[in-house]
Amino acid sequence: MNKKNYNHHIKKPINQIDKCITLNEKEIIFEKFVSNGDFLLIGHFEDLSIFPGLLLTEAIIQGVEYIIGKQRSEFMIKNVNVRFLDIIPAGNIVTIHVQLLDQLIKSYAVIEDRKVMTYQSEVYYGTISNDRRRFT
Repeated sequence: MNKKNYNHHIKKPINQIDKCITLNEKEIIFEKFVSNGDFLLIGHFEDLSIFPGLLLTEAIIQGVEYIIGKQRSEFMIKNVNVRFLDIIPAGNIVTIHVQLLDQLIKSYAVIEDRKVMTYQSEVYYGTISNDRRRFT
């Protein structure tokens, strides 16, 4: 898969992947630039504009979609365990590493060499049969 030409279906301002560094069937590493002018940061905190943890989690899910997207059409994520280790102030580039290890998703986010988040969950792949979704 050509990482530069893969068009993701999520558009700005929700798209959290600014630059893809590595992309294959088991891993994606990408960057997110956190800007003071980012629409989704406006009003998050009045005196300190920081990147919301929910958007960082969304970025990881988008990374999983990149990995799985071409392989399968339906999937569900369960048993999510997220730890936020530090804030992400505006003006930083966050590097997000996502690995897909069978049904386990492991991820972490760093600013420079400082880990700011860890993430782990399970992924279940599904099929649609008789108008009902089944995930295995």
